[in-house]
Amino acid sequence: MSEVWHGSNPEGLERDESAEGPSLRNRLGTPPLVGWWWALFLGPNLIGDLATREMLAPSPTLGQLQFGSGLFVLSDALHIPGALVAIHVIARITGWQAERNGRVRERAPS
Repeated sequence: MSEVWHGSNPEGLERDESAEGPSLRNRLGTPPLVGWWWALFLGPNLIGDLATREMLAPSPTLGQLQFGSGLFVLSDALHIPGALVAIHVIARITGWQAERNGRVRERAPS
């Protein structure tokens, strides 16, 4: 995702056209928004897995069932900000790619 992010940014068009461009893109680091997207994608799924293990334990106690239910609620609640961040990331990348495409077309010989 980091490479898609940096490859879509229209400000990096000159960098990508240089001899070192594409390999330089891999060394730029992960943008914070992409890191948040990744954390909010993995986190709720890991919590949901823990909840499932609690709920499916052999002869679960009432405490295990309550704890598992709480984990499911937390997992579901974290999917909301995760979806909002994903929408933001997708919108930014889509907009950048459209802008970058326009800049490339402007430079193309007629």
